[in-house]
Amino acid sequence: MAARNGIKSLVTIVLFTVFCISCDKTPDPSSHEVISKEPKDLTKQVIAEKSKEHIMWNEMDFAPHFILEGPYKGMGFGDKVIPILIDVFPEYTHSRFTGNTAQSIERSKKNENICVINFIHTPEREAHFYYSKPYIFVLPNGLIIREEERLKFTKYINEEGKISLASILENPKLIFGVSGKTAYGKGVDEIIAKNKGKPHVIERYGKDLTEGLLQMLDLKRIDYMLTYPDMRGFLTKKLNIKTPLEYIPIAEMPEDYLLEAHIACTRNYLGEEVVAKVDGLIEKTDLIEKTAEYYSYWLNENDKKIFRQLFNKVVKGKVNEN
Repeated sequence: MAARNGIKSLVTIVLFTVFCISCDKTPDPSSHEVISKEPKDLTKQVIAEKSKEHIMWNEMDFAPHFILEGPYKGMGFGDKVIPILIDVFPEYTHSRFTGNTAQSIERSKKNENICVINFIHTPEREAHFYYSKPYIFVLPNGLIIREEERLKFTKYINEEGKISLASILENPKLIFGVSGKTAYGKGVDEIIAKNKGKPHVIERYGKDLTEGLLQMLDLKRIDYMLTYPDMRGFLTKKLNIKTPLEYIPIAEMPEDYLLEAHIACTRNYLGEEVVAKVDGLIEKTDLIEKTAEYYSYWLNENDKKIFRQLFNKVVKGKVNEN
C-alpha cells in the first residue's frame, strides 16, 4: 500500500513539474502561439485599408489620351499619368472605370469620389468638380491636309504659318470634311456654322467621326479637315495610313494658344483635398514636363517643333515669371 502511494506521489510530482516547465517556457517563434498572432496583424491591415478614402479614376475612351484596346493599349498620355498619381497618393485606395464626360458628371452629382484627368475647364463642369492648376498643354484643333497638295493652300497661310479657315471656305473647289457634332474651339465653330449646307462642306455623323474623315482625306474624297494633331498621329498609326499629312494652325484661333487641361475631382471634401495635393505635386515636381513628353510621342516631327516653340513660350514663360 505504501509502495502504491509512493508511486502515485512520484507521478504527480513529475506531471506537475512538466506542466510548470511548459508554463514558464518562452514561446518558440515557430510555435502555434506566435503564428496565431498573424491573422490579428492581417486584420489590422485590412481595417487600415478599409479606413482609407477611395478615389475612382475615370479612363475616357478617347485616344490617344487613353488607349483601351489594340496594339497601343496603355500607351496614351493619360494612361501614363494615372499610375504616377496612384503611386504618390498611398494614403488613398484607388480604382479605375471607363466612362465619358456625361457619366463622370452624373456620378459626381451623386457625390461619388470621381477624379478625371485631362479635363477641360467649363463653367458648367465647375458646378460639379474642383479643378487643379493646368498640368498638361496640347495643341488645339488645326487644319489637316495632304502634304503633297500644300501648294493649293499656300495663299491662305500668313507669315506666322497659320491658315485662315474663313478664306479657304470661300473656295468651292476645295472640299472640307467636318464632324457634324464636334466643337472645334473659339473662333472656329462660328465660321463652320456660317458655311454648313454648302456643296463643298461635307458633314459626317455617327461613330468614329475623325477616323472616317481621316480615311476620306487619305482616299482624296475631301481636301482638308480639322482635328487635333495627336489624334491624327494616333489614327495614322492605327489605320496604317501612309500618305504624309500636315497640321497647320488656324489663324482665327487666339494667338499663342495651347489647350490647358486639368485634374478634376468631385466637388466634396475629398475632391478638394485631392486637388490641393495635385496642385502641390504640379508645383514641386516635373509633372508638366513629363506630360509634355508623353503627349509629344503622338506628334510628328513638324508638329513637335510647333508644340515645343509654343510650350517654351507660353508654359515655361509663365513658370519663369512666377
